[in-house]
Amino acid sequence: AHIELPSSTIRLDRLLFAEGGARILVSVPSNQLAAWKQEISDSLNSSLGAVYAMPLGSVVSTGELVINQGTANLVQLPVSDLRSVFESAIPRRMDSHLESEHK
Repeated sequence: AHIELPSSTIRLDRLLFAEGGARILVSVPSNQLAAWKQEISDSLNSSLGAVYAMPLGSVVSTGELVINQGTANLVQLPVSDLRSVFESAIPRRMDSHLESEHK
C-alpha cells in the first residue's frame, strides 16, 4: 500500500498507532470508486446519519508499504520484512523469556 497521511498537529506516534472512535479501513476497487464516492456523498444527505470518509492511499503491487506525510517519507519497507517480523514476534519473545529464566 502507498499511504498519504493528512497534515496534522497530532503527534506522529498517536496519528499512526492510537485507537479511538469507530473507524474502519475500506479498500475499494478502482472500477467501483465512483460508486463508493457517490454512496458517501448520499450519506451526507441521509436522515440516517452521515458517513465521513477520507482517502488515505492505494493498494499497489510493488511489495512495499510506503507511508508519507507531505514531503516526509515515514515508512518504506518491504512487505516480506513486515511479515517476517509479525510472524516471529511471539516466538521471539517466548525464546527471550525462556533464555532469561535459565540464567
